[in-house]
Amino acid sequence: MTHGPTPPVPGTPIPSPAGAGDDGSADARLVAALASGDRATVHGALRQARLLVAVVAVPGEQQASEGEMALALIESPSGARALPAFTSLAALAAWQPAGRPVPRPAAAVLAHVRAEGLAALVLDPAGPHPWTLAAAEVALLLGHEPAASETVDSDAVLSSPSWRPGRRLRLALAGLDAWALDVGGEPVVAVVPGAETDLGGLDDLATRVAEAAGRRVDLLILDAERGQIVDGIGRRLGTSQH
Repeated sequence: MTHGPTPPVPGTPIPSPAGAGDDGSADARLVAALASGDRATVHGALRQARLLVAVVAVPGEQQASEGEMALALIESPSGARALPAFTSLAALAAWQPAGRPVPRPAAAVLAHVRAEGLAALVLDPAGPHPWTLAAAEVALLLGHEPAASETVDSDAVLSSPSWRPGRRLRLALAGLDAWALDVGGEPVVAVVPGAETDLGGLDDLATRVAEAAGRRVDLLILDAERGQIVDGIGRRLGTSQH
């Protein structure tokens, strides 16, 4: 999922404001959890945290009124969309200075991501400690079993890769839609076979991936719908689009 300089795209209508008197400072417990890099700690801190979402003017409007504003979303090249949310006004300003903050309980933000069928929630995309929660993870945090369209494996937790794919691996995946990511904390290459892909050669592909990666890496075969989900989380590999 592209962050930073990519302009936000307008999404769903503005949520109802909450948290009168909020000064825009970050929840110290959540900031510490994000800095720790520990997923369970982040989950625990989110349950009681307040987040900020950003609303932006719909493109083409000269003087946007409330009726011409929408939630800012992040859109990947494949069209998958994620909701950015922020721990503080400073974190929001670092990503989109023109964004108007709307404070909401984290639980309400998570519920909005699921209700709108978004691919992920991205916390503080411009830092200092960006964090992505995929749709399946959002569903689990809300106490729901992820739908088939939200998860690759009902027991898996998808996250950005903790490992760096090398040139050999990219060459091995040339021409394929593929992503590097972690599933349940383990390194995985996810591939969406094209219409011309020989499914009988997938065992050979798994061997080539493992050899090219120079480490133990599992191969995950996805359909196109699930490929859109991991596109918001993983590092794209191959040369078919990049």
